[in-house]
Amino acid sequence: MGLILPAIGLNFRKKMKAARSTKTSFFSIIMTLSLVFSACDKLGRQPPEWVSGMFTPDGKYYVYTYAERFVIQYSKRGASSKTIGKLTYYLQAIHCATGKKVLETPWKSKEMLSICLLDATDIWLSSFNLNGKPGIALFDLKKQQLRYSPDQLRSINPDLQRLGLEIKLFKNESDSPGLILEMYDGRQYRIDAGTGKTQTINPTTTRIFSQNSDCYQVTNSIKGITRNYSTRTKLFKKNKKDPDLASMDDFIDPAFLSLERKYYGDTKDLTHYRQNFFVLSAANTNNKKALVLSMLDVTTLQTKWSVQLPQEDAKNKTYFKERFFLDGDKMYISSTSGLCLVDLKNGLVMATYSLYKK
Repeated sequence: MGLILPAIGLNFRKKMKAARSTKTSFFSIIMTLSLVFSACDKLGRQPPEWVSGMFTPDGKYYVYTYAERFVIQYSKRGASSKTIGKLTYYLQAIHCATGKKVLETPWKSKEMLSICLLDATDIWLSSFNLNGKPGIALFDLKKQQLRYSPDQLRSINPDLQRLGLEIKLFKNESDSPGLILEMYDGRQYRIDAGTGKTQTINPTTTRIFSQNSDCYQVTNSIKGITRNYSTRTKLFKKNKKDPDLASMDDFIDPAFLSLERKYYGDTKDLTHYRQNFFVLSAANTNNKKALVLSMLDVTTLQTKWSVQLPQEDAKNKTYFKERFFLDGDKMYISSTSGLCLVDLKNGLVMATYSLYKK
């Protein structure tokens, strides 16, 4: 920063001198000032950027990876800009009931990290190094340490050197824990969490969602309920007693929570809570940042409550990455900026926790 700011200051003084000599308007001077401070704002450490995340199977923890960018040089010409710096990736977990971070210091890596699978306290990760070489790593959340690095697993299993850029993951339908992935030869292998060794298995067709995917615990249609396709739409239920029963409220891009959806092509049932179901919709048409969760009566389609989910601005505009976990009368909901707890009896947000602030 010390080397860059004087250059900016010198450039600024030249522009100010030119402004005076040509009787540039006060507005131009203010614009020059704003450009200087804008450039300063884009240097140094930038806000964290969410990469992937999911709840553990028991809902005790929300585990996530994120990146931090440190910019050492920034330039802008017209509509295009260029930044030079370094990226550091982190793994962290948050205790859902308390909001307390599990790792006192987030686990840090120079390789891009994305969560593949959570199996009890085993965190399977995909990684990409600076050369774009893919790999698999295993982090032990209970011991809070890396069990196998990508290099260690490649050493144990030389075939992992030939992983493709797209790592295809599949549901483990065996009684033995581990990560199931497809290798370059088209066969599926299970990586044993204890030994780190791979073993061929009978293939399965059930693929796992990548944990950097958009919100996948929703379905766009459910049996017995229809909608029209205007910008805002009500929901309609057809039955013999009331052939055109309509919801009290209308929604933008409504989707229905189906929290058991974990795999591609999964057709799990709608998630119910005390004869109610949940609708996730957009608060406006601008973006997916502002989402509204509503609870509707299964029989009447009347809204019991609606709440806008907390979501801070994301510099990279990464939104619609929500994950949900139903726990009795409450629901944990994660976003790219935080975790919140919603009381399902009244729709009130009882607590919010930042993913990045201590």
